[in-house]
Amino acid sequence: MLKIDAGMLSIGAKADITLIDPDLEWEVDASKFESLSRNTPFDGWKLKGRAVRTIVGGSSVFVIPSGVEESLAIQKTK
Repeated sequence: MLKIDAGMLSIGAKADITLIDPDLEWEVDASKFESLSRNTPFDGWKLKGRAVRTIVGGSSVFVIPSGVEESLAIQKTK
């Protein structure tokens, strides 16, 4: 339909997927954004549900380890 060359979920394929923890509660902290822009109307909001891992081409590129203090949790992997 969109003719986008994207990954697929199948045995042996390199996955492109984001894993979500729908019960994870966290607070938006604009000062911890990776982006240089800190503009957000959500700074300080307490939210429920969050992406905890992103896999691109079969490799993790973003991980929030389970059981880790939120202030220390965000890790970018290479």
